[in-house]
Amino acid sequence: MTITIKVVITIIAVLLALPAVNFLGLYAVLYYYFLAACAVFGLISHFVPAGMLKGLLQSGLLSVVAVCLIMGYGYYNMHHVVETDYTIKSNKINNLKILLISDLHTDQVFNPRQINGLVQKMNKVNPDLVVLDGDIFDENTPKKDMLAATKALSQLHNKLGIYYVYGNHDDSKYGNWHTSNRSHSNASDIRTAMENNHITVLDDDVKNIGKITLIGRRDASYDRKLTDDLLKDVNKDQYIIMLDHQPLEIQKNAKKGVDLQLSGHTHGGQIWPTGYLNDFMPGSMRYGNKTIGSFHAITTSGLAGWGFPIKTGSPSEYVVINVK
Repeated sequence: MTITIKVVITIIAVLLALPAVNFLGLYAVLYYYFLAACAVFGLISHFVPAGMLKGLLQSGLLSVVAVCLIMGYGYYNMHHVVETDYTIKSNKINNLKILLISDLHTDQVFNPRQINGLVQKMNKVNPDLVVLDGDIFDENTPKKDMLAATKALSQLHNKLGIYYVYGNHDDSKYGNWHTSNRSHSNASDIRTAMENNHITVLDDDVKNIGKITLIGRRDASYDRKLTDDLLKDVNKDQYIIMLDHQPLEIQKNAKKGVDLQLSGHTHGGQIWPTGYLNDFMPGSMRYGNKTIGSFHAITTSGLAGWGFPIKTGSPSEYVVINVK
């Protein structure tokens, strides 16, 4: 191979790699999956004798096919919403059914018309309590769609109310990431829309509902009250539910007498395997149900995701929690 050809190949490789510096873009996902596939097939080729199969393994064609299959799976996974159920026990309350919804990111995957369809599906659960646990909207949700989605979500069946806490994306704090010339919503717009549709906004607030005390945290990306301040006047005989968009302070909340913490934010690790990094964050969790004594922390992967309509690390889901 001549020096000129080597230089040309190097320049092409650099040009192909540069867009992948934006780790939040779909191109980066495609690029790094392709590199990983090339590495795997290249390693396998070392154990294959010379011939057509070895050439195929080293050609990169199988890597392209692998990435296409992974992206197809990720697209299906993002758009195919499943129900995930947990049953937990408590000596404070019986037969409480909670519907947990988080990280819808309206218009990223589902528009208001499609959200109406999801609401009809979720209404079959017939929950007592509905929790909208942050990032229901984001910086790419036009205000008109925020209003329409809020109206749709207000139709969720419930007996004890629908409660909403802000996520880190809801009020468009990160700017208009993908698009331009759209009217977006701030926190006040969202609060007004929620209240007009009989959805209670909890922003570092405590709400008593019969034997339940519901604490809705302001998102951790903003200045917020200390957990101790929110809990100081709470009757510990109540069943205490903490709504925190980001799954933080889990061990602390367990020690302070919280019974159930509900979170989202992580998307369950939207792109495999990067989501597992969250497992190494102290006091946090990526996905599922974590038990500490009688305390439970449940983190959902969310109804959708952010950045691109691909989800290879977890299902898209709504969560039903039965407290017995």
